[in-house]
Amino acid sequence: MNKGKFNKEDLELCDWQYQIIHKFIGNFKIGEYVFLKSNLEFPIKVSFFLKNNEIVCIWKDKVGVSQMDKFLPECLLQYKYSGLLISKDNRFKICLN
Repeated sequence: MNKGKFNKEDLELCDWQYQIIHKFIGNFKIGEYVFLKSNLEFPIKVSFFLKNNEIVCIWKDKVGVSQMDKFLPECLLQYKYSGLLISKDNRFKICLN
């Protein structure tokens, strides 16, 4: 990484990643609980959709204050898909359900 710019090749893949990657807000429903792929243990709720293919979610932080932010569909996943994983080398696909 140089001066805040990087290429896809600069990223190191985790040993296991979520197999499902959403591209469209239509994969989600308002009121549905989802999670950031970087934090499975912290549920957030889909609040509404923006026209630029972003999803606005709400949650309460550690001290109980309501928070709101927007995310791309690629960053979010429904809990029903959390057990579908793929290995770093794409050879192994497993289901932990």
